Order: sequence, then structure tokens, then C-alpha cells
Amino acid sequence: MTASPAPACDLSVTRSPTTVRIDYDPFDVIASPPGDLDLELSNASDTACEVVLLFTDLADAPIPKLFAGEAPIAFRPRETSNLRRTELTTFTYAMTIPAGGSAMAQFDVGVAEALVIPAGVYAVEMRLAVRGLDGTPLISPLPVEISVSSPARAQMNIAGAAGAYGSGASVETIDFGEAETGAVRRAYLQIRANAHSTVTFDSEHRGRLANKPLIGPPGYIGYQVALDGTDVPLDRITRLPVEPPRTLEGMSMPLIFTLGQVRGAMSGAYNDLLTISVSPD
Repeated sequence: MTASPAPACDLSVTRSPTTVRIDYDPFDVIASPPGDLDLELSNASDTACEVVLLFTDLADAPIPKLFAGEAPIAFRPRETSNLRRTELTTFTYAMTIPAGGSAMAQFDVGVAEALVIPAGVYAVEMRLAVRGLDGTPLISPLPVEISVSSPARAQMNIAGAAGAYGSGASVETIDFGEAETGAVRRAYLQIRANAHSTVTFDSEHRGRLANKPLIGPPGYIGYQVALDGTDVPLDRITRLPVEPPRTLEGMSMPLIFTLGQVRGAMSGAYNDLLTISVSPD
């Protein structure tokens, strides 16, 4: 009596994907590490098995595009998987599982394009179908959840000219030169964020330029700051709400510095350290 050969494509799942997590940097899609989607199939047959892997929605229909919230999802097969994409309009791939052996399908899962995704966690459910070349299901569809985590972030830059975030030369010093009452200097505060944010102003000398001679009391000259037409009190720490557009370019707001009364001030160099920072709420 001879044993009958095992039927072709006698498959079992030895490693199944569940939740794929993508930790997304809202300002740098390239630096965002991809999530891992790994599937291992074993073939108990004595014949190699040709299978088709297909990403579908919950109704088992092929998906041409997949979004987690606003984030378009991309699947990139790793070279070690030897997957072959067979459809350009859907996420469909072919692979071979050797007789009596196993094969691993591995994908890097990431966000398909550079977007400033609003802060939050976004999830979408889908299924991974394993079918024969004739479309026959070989195992039950495998549920997979794709989760994109976009942490709240805000960035700022002070530039000498209006423009998109990062454009123009950065400004670290506002120089009034020879002090003159009412002198005006202008810069631009560039901000981008993926959440409602707060700009904080903290003046070391509480809105005054200070002259600290080696002998005698210090002298002061007051100055004022306005952000986008709004006066900023500097006699205390001041926080102002901002709502930048959710774009990589962000927003640019004029930052106006006006020198106060100079008459009667002692000669010498005057300065203040004004710390401006932005943080997401």
C-alpha cells in the first residue's frame, strides 16, 4: 500500500500579522520608521504552492487605496520575501511556497507621502487574503489593523523675511544700532505644527534692554514687541495661542520690535535676552 501525496497548497499560517503600528514624524516622512507586516505560510504538500496575496477591505473587495485617517498607506515588499506585484491598481502580490517548507511575506508599511497629519492615533482595518492562482481562497482571510500614531509637534524659526517655514536666513539678534527713540526692527516668526499650539515670550529684563556697568546701578531702555499686530506684554511671561495650517510650509507672522524712550539713558551697550518658544497644546 502506497501513501497518497498530500494535496497541493495544503497551507497553514505559522506567523500571522495583527496590528501594524506606524510611528509617524509629521515633519519628516523619510525619518519615520515603517511598521512591520509579516506573514509566514507553511506548505504540507509535496508540491510547491503558488499563491496570491491580496489586501482587501472588510467585505473582501480588493482595495486600490488605503487610508488611516488622512494618511495614505503604502506597502513595500522587502527584497528577501521575493514577492512579485501582479496588479498595479490593487495591493496584489504572488509568491511561491516550497513543498514541505515555508515562506515569509514581509512588508514595510508606511505613510505614502509627506503630510502634516494632525496629532492623534488613526487606525484602519483590512484583511489579507491568500488565494490560489485561480482566485480560490486557500485559508480564511486574516484581519490586520494599520495604526498611524502622529504625536503633537510644533516647530518655529525666526527669519528676516516672510515665507514658508525654513525659508530665508535665520535671525538670532535684533540690533537697534545706535539707540533712537521709536526705532523699529522687523523679523518674522515662522511656525508649523500639527496641533493647536502656544507661543511663549520670556524677557530676562521684563521688556527692557539693560546696561550693567562695572560700577553703579544698571540703566534700562524699554522696548515693545508685537506679533502679527498683537502687542506682547513683556513684563511677565506671556503665552499666545496660534493655529498654524497643517502644512509643511506653516505660517509666517511679522514680529515687530520698537525701542522706547532713549532720552536720559546713560551711554553704553544695552541688551536683553528674549526667549521665544512654541509648544503644541
